Amino acid sequence: MKSFNLKYGRVIDFEGSKKAGIQQAAIIDFCDFKIISSKEYNLIDGNFREWLIDITREIQIDYWVAHNAHIEKLLITESVPYRISTDSQHKTITWGPWIDTLKIHRTLYPQIEDYTLKNLAERFLNLEKVNEIADRFCNKNSKSFHQAMYDTLITYKLLERLHTKINLRLFLD
Repeated sequence: MKSFNLKYGRVIDFEGSKKAGIQQAAIIDFCDFKIISSKEYNLIDGNFREWLIDITREIQIDYWVAHNAHIEKLLITESVPYRISTDSQHKTITWGPWIDTLKIHRTLYPQIEDYTLKNLAERFLNLEKVNEIADRFCNKNSKSFHQAMYDTLITYKLLERLHTKINLRLFLD
């Protein structure tokens, strides 16, 4: 198995659909589980493809994280379906490898019946503390589930909770 560096991660979440397109997106970049940046995209911000490429050029991402990652992978590869050269040294942007917090929780907690982000957050996180952190990252009106930045923050916190307890490399896809 290829050895991956797990230093720089990116959590991503989209709101929208294949038919309607991406309405919102949010990312949280982290290094050794310390948040180093966050960014949001809304439909009024312009071209999603350009936004995603620009923010991905800013930092080397070792792995991507999402809850129910196959959805995010699908939306990214439909928007930007190929590797992109970012400079004269032929550095490329890649969409992966991925860690899926849904897959992790299904594996670790098979007795849970509901693996929605909301249920996992209510079960495993202190939402009062998460909401204090959300004050820094989320717009006032978007501190709720199914808002891209809030869902990204919840996904990050679920992974952060487990990163010292499990070998994340076992969940790389």
